[in-house]
This record gives sequence, C-alpha cells and structure tokens, in this order.
Amino acid sequence: IAGISGSGKTTLINIILGLLKPERGQIKVNNLIVSKTSDLQDYNFAFVPQDPIIIDGSFLDNITLKNNNSVIDNIKLKQSIDFGNLNKIKENFLDNMGQLIGENGITLSGGQKQRLAIARAIYKNPKLLILDEATSSLDSISEQEILENVRKNKNKVCTIIISHNLQSLKICDQIIFLEKSKIISTGTFEDLYAKHENFKSLINVSKSDI
Repeated sequence: IAGISGSGKTTLINIILGLLKPERGQIKVNNLIVSKTSDLQDYNFAFVPQDPIIIDGSFLDNITLKNNNSVIDNIKLKQSIDFGNLNKIKENFLDNMGQLIGENGITLSGGQKQRLAIARAIYKNPKLLILDEATSSLDSISEQEILENVRKNKNKVCTIIISHNLQSLKICDQIIFLEKSKIISTGTFEDLYAKHENFKSLINVSKSDI
C-alpha cells in the first residue's frame, strides 16, 4: 500500500484488522461479505507495527507468548527465527532464548525489536501478515533480507506491506496506490511507475512524508 502521509494507508489497515468500521461500502474476504468488523477477528491475521510492543520477558516469551515450554512448537520457532533473521542479534541465538531483554526490550535496538516482532508474527502461522513500516528501523541489508523472506514465502502467507521505501514494494504482486483516502490505481510497481507521475514522485519524497 503506497501513498503520502494522510492518504489513508493506516485507515485502510485498521479496517482490514477490524479496528474501524467503514461508514459505507462492504468488507469482503474471499468474495464473502463480512457483516460485522468483529467477525474479522475469526481470521488468522498477524500485524507488525512500526513500534512493536515487547513484553518484559525473554526472547522465547516474546516470540511464542507461551509460559509453558512443553507447548512450544520448535519447528515453528526455528522458522520464525530464520524469517526474522534473529540470528543477526547475537551468535548462538537458540542457546540464549531464555535471556531476559528488559521492559519493552530496553536492551535491544529498534531494528532488533522489529525483527523480534516479525518472528512473533510468523510463529502465529498467519494467513495474512500485515507489515506497517515494520522494516523502517532496519539497515538496508537487513531490510532486504526480510523482504526476500517475504517474497520466498508469498505462497504460504498473504502479506500486506506499508513501507516508506517504495523500492521495497517491487517484490509485491500488486500495489494499491492511495490519494486523499481513495484508491487511485492498482498494479505492479512497474505499471504504476509508468502510468502515474504522483507515484513516481513518491520515490523522491522524504521518509517523513510517506
């Protein structure tokens, strides 16, 4: 989803998540009308915001949100760690899963928190993964590694991305371009770049305006 600040990106995401009820129109999932926004909670969504919440616990607590180690799925745990590139945080990550990371992850950088939140979302095994500026605190190499993981797993999980870095949207099969709370156009990155000067101009807009 692309558009300048105030174009309606966050509002659209909040509607998809069932946090906002649209004043008009319909919400459909797989062409079926969702009568109540609360019904959207029945779908397996995972949401990673720009500033994720980190609980006062260990790496393991934050990924699985489980208190009983016997119910942890170690295969899903390994997949989640790989997807979020958590081994970048420290060597032998799996040997340090019980390490406490402090209130709101005070011992971690912003990028490390985001990777942890992404791993938590993947552990949930979602049908729909929403990344709202979820790679904005990562360096360019780490961001590309996460996006490559998204691309490789696109047949397993449908992913919606909002990103200040429009170049990262090149991996998307379809981009929704918003202006003034309206969908102006949809298509691939190449389609929109060729057809819309306003879309092309976003590439040169400062991060704070996207």
